[in-house]
Amino acid sequence: DKERDMADLEIVGPDGIKDFLHSLRHFMRRDRFHVHVHEGEFISSSCSKTITGNTKAKKKAKLNKTKSGTNEEVNFNVESIPISYEVNPSSGDESNNADLSDQPPVITKQAASYLFTTPPLPGKFLIEKAIELNIPRGPLYAQLKGGKSVKFPDPTTNEERTVLPEEVLEKGSAGVGAAVIYCPNLEVLRKLRESSLLQKFTAKKQRTGTAGACIELDAIVHLTPKSVFDCDEYQSWCREFGEKVDHITLHAAHTLE
Repeated sequence: DKERDMADLEIVGPDGIKDFLHSLRHFMRRDRFHVHVHEGEFISSSCSKTITGNTKAKKKAKLNKTKSGTNEEVNFNVESIPISYEVNPSSGDESNNADLSDQPPVITKQAASYLFTTPPLPGKFLIEKAIELNIPRGPLYAQLKGGKSVKFPDPTTNEERTVLPEEVLEKGSAGVGAAVIYCPNLEVLRKLRESSLLQKFTAKKQRTGTAGACIELDAIVHLTPKSVFDCDEYQSWCREFGEKVDHITLHAAHTLE
């Protein structure tokens, strides 16, 4: 069944994302996979999800290339940064004699930013080195790629030998990260600067992965009015992440409120 070969899609987003996706139904066909929407989960607390791309179609393609039976997975972590802020819908001048009971109430809104990170990236498998060490092809290759040592009888001497992953793997690299920042005003900016998730990527601190490798922040996408992004306070915050971080700006409007 070709329809079952497609992996499902998981979307984590703010309130209203379900209605937005529903509005696309007339021109966005997705008959071959299902979409699972996690709407508004960031409001009560930060959420962390691992999205794994692993389809039967990929598995079949890989099995045609190797007899190891292994299947590559693509994993990344999504963490949300929920910020509450207040908006006063009233506009214009108000006289001292104005009846406060007629004033519209202050509205509390949510500004959700997101952080995407990957695990440490493994080094390249050196197949020439594996052949030189007489490692039998198949599952042992997969174990070494996964960072596990292997034991096997040497086909030449028939003696048991042990090969460590570092003998056949190049040095890996740290995981990478990217942030999508939604900042409609300076009130939200000041709360973002207090976020422990983002503070770990500033020049003074670092974010450490489970294997002890430092996760590097590669890019930040800024969804913010140009007037906010250009102010000294926002620019000062951007500089805290260091010179290696690329800053991508999307100024949709003068105000995002």
